[in-house]
Amino acid sequence: MEPHNNHHVDDVSPSEIGYGHFGCSHYKRRCKIISPCCNEIFDCRHCHNESKNSIQVDPQHRHDIPRHHVKRVICSLCSTEQDVQQVCIQCGVCMGRYFCSKCKFFDDDVSKNQYHCDECGICRTGGEENFFHCNKCECCYSTLMKDSHHCIEKAMHQNCPVCFEFLFDTTKDITVLPCGHTIHLGCVREMQQHLQLVLYTTKGSSMAVHVLRIVFSIFI
Repeated sequence: MEPHNNHHVDDVSPSEIGYGHFGCSHYKRRCKIISPCCNEIFDCRHCHNESKNSIQVDPQHRHDIPRHHVKRVICSLCSTEQDVQQVCIQCGVCMGRYFCSKCKFFDDDVSKNQYHCDECGICRTGGEENFFHCNKCECCYSTLMKDSHHCIEKAMHQNCPVCFEFLFDTTKDITVLPCGHTIHLGCVREMQQHLQLVLYTTKGSSMAVHVLRIVFSIFI
């Protein structure tokens, strides 16, 4: 009997073992974080925030994780607890192809073209070359808007007017309205669909048409 051929395993660099097989619905990564606020283990900050802000939690105990204060992580492959770093001190695996020591952030999916914005103080996606930081708006916008956007102080440091999620560090797509205010792109589209349904159910009444024209002139 011929010996079992393990070349498909042996040829994998130790740092790449487990790539794509660990993480959560938010990020692919090969480590878990220990929350500094409640000393519990989570796959990522979003997992923590969803758990600690659920309706089952006493409102007085709900909280978000202070992402920059994360100091300890646990390797998903060898379960070694250690300080925040890209490569595991025990098994040598890369815990995230993208790693930001400032945000304590790991992500194996580098197709997002992540980059850290020092002015925003957080990591963003889309490629640094495609965005600029507006000091008045205090957020990053597409370079296509550099000479044409309407500045509003702290434009993204607010909740989405539809779903009330904080916009500055949301993982959802955001659109900038002509007035300079920001909103989730998905929320705008849902509003448009809802208003189209209103127009259909009211059989094209003049009032419905008037409302639609006003709203579409604002959000498109």
